[in-house]
Amino acid sequence: MSKWRIIFEIFLGVTMITALTASKVYSKKITKNQIIDTPKVLIIHPLYSAMVSAEDILNTLHEKTECCFERNRQEINTFMLEETLNQHPHIAHTEVFSSLNGALHIVAKLRTPVARVFSDNHTYYLDQQGDTMPLSKRYSAPVILITGSVNAWERSKLMTLLGAIEGNSFFHERIIGVHVDEDGMAYLYPSRMNFRIRLGRGQEIEERLFNLEAFWKNALNTERAEKIKTLDVQYKNQVVCQY
Repeated sequence: MSKWRIIFEIFLGVTMITALTASKVYSKKITKNQIIDTPKVLIIHPLYSAMVSAEDILNTLHEKTECCFERNRQEINTFMLEETLNQHPHIAHTEVFSSLNGALHIVAKLRTPVARVFSDNHTYYLDQQGDTMPLSKRYSAPVILITGSVNAWERSKLMTLLGAIEGNSFFHERIIGVHVDEDGMAYLYPSRMNFRIRLGRGQEIEERLFNLEAFWKNALNTERAEKIKTLDVQYKNQVVCQY
């Protein structure tokens, strides 16, 4: 390789590095001083994304932070925006970030309601962690209903029951309601059936549901089901029919 060729390649390399560096600095300066328009909002939930709208999220930011997005990017505190949205009662987690072209993005993952409670003239959802969450103005989630003296059951036992119902396709399709009386006795209410199921007071939930499913599949025909008023599964390895 000739001396002049080596000099040329060194010169070309230095020129390219200088150009790239200048381009990045210029791009960073442009992005930094870019005026942010209304953010692009993405709401994530496999089932209930309609509970919150992009308008709700932007309104929350305007109300809680007095945030105006028509300002330089460097003036936008994305951490503060995330912290504000994470306090929204229907949002589990939020990420706020800028794309390469300087546009601001908000990604909000919603909480998942697993049951709706009607108790003491109040109604609210329970989420997957067993925490309460308010209803949505925009959407009513089609989840199992719980009525009566909900506090008579420990929240952990109630969530075990809900998890056992939701995690079992047989019961998920059939059980639409749970009622807890003042003594803590729980009853399940199936759809398209006239009987109720006396479950008990929170002991051996999985075992009792297992016995119930086996009886339902193998011994409960339509003619018999029409005559039954209560199925009692609170006794060990038994399903008692009351007519």
